[in-house]
Amino acid sequence: MATFESLKSSEAYRVLSELNIFNPSELDAYLFLLTHNPATVLEITKGIKRYRANVYDTLKRLIEKGFVQESVQDKKKMFFALDPEKIKQLLHQKQQDFDLVLPRLSEAGLTNNHAEYASITRGVFALRSAFNDFLKIGEPIYAYGIPLIAVDYLGEGFMQEYHKQRKKKKIMMYHIYNRQANERIEKLNKLKYTQAKHLAAKYDSNVSTNICGDR
Repeated sequence: MATFESLKSSEAYRVLSELNIFNPSELDAYLFLLTHNPATVLEITKGIKRYRANVYDTLKRLIEKGFVQESVQDKKKMFFALDPEKIKQLLHQKQQDFDLVLPRLSEAGLTNNHAEYASITRGVFALRSAFNDFLKIGEPIYAYGIPLIAVDYLGEGFMQEYHKQRKKKKIMMYHIYNRQANERIEKLNKLKYTQAKHLAAKYDSNVSTNICGDR
């Protein structure tokens, strides 16, 4: 059974943080309750190591968002987390809401004619977006000088889905990793439309170059 501490250090914590559904205090409280249902304010305060007054505010917001409920047991006010499926339902609703406004946004973008320009983007979402654009191009993808931490940075779940979509489109991807990525290389070479090798250790780098078509 997962503990609060194990969840905080897991991929699940990173993914939930990036969804921007919870602020850090809310996420800690929700995950603590998932592993300690039900719990008192005092127990939550000690568990997530935050001030009691702040925990009250945090729980109030989680109740308003529909992720936590409160009840009275033996004259004590108790709090418990609702099923994580609620998160999926919220994301689905947000997707539906966005789909309604997407045509309007796309129309606005098409009516503004811009000259071609170079841009710099930062962060994991920008990198994921660039990788997804490669799939639209449909040409072979070349990744050179990949550090072992690349998969952790992009997210194992994202990479699994990415390779699944890439294989459906029959797009070749060539990887050249840093020297210590033998296990990752072995795993990749079992995939269709994939080749992976490593550099000599003296060429190890923390910077990866990714090319597809003219990008």
